[in-house]
Amino acid sequence: MPKRGAVEDFIGKDLFLWISREFNANTKLKEIPGEIIDRISLIDITSRDYQSDLNCVTAIALITFAYKRAGRYPDIHAGPKDLLLMKVLAKQERSRRRSPDQAGLYPAEQSFCEIFTGEIGSRIRSMGTMNCAV
Repeated sequence: MPKRGAVEDFIGKDLFLWISREFNANTKLKEIPGEIIDRISLIDITSRDYQSDLNCVTAIALITFAYKRAGRYPDIHAGPKDLLLMKVLAKQERSRRRSPDQAGLYPAEQSFCEIFTGEIGSRIRSMGTMNCAV
């Protein structure tokens, strides 16, 4: 069992504090700090060694708190799809920040939790992918 504070130490105290204290059910994707977006956009979804990948641990922390803030529980079998969805959203947001006039795939004023844990996320998670069974 990891020691208390291991995730905080691994991803960084400031980012962990933002995720655990400032991130809420109304936070929009555009309000998530750039460092978090950058890390998540770089995750390797083909890797199965998530615990030693800083980018994956950051994504998993945000996923965990997104479900918690939405009052929902993640499907344990949807983990790889959650990471894939998180990566797609982060890459889209990273592109939007570089070119603000670029239209996004998601409603800009919709909360991240609503996108991720709501109908959009559920539809994406229900789709088959090459590395994930439905």
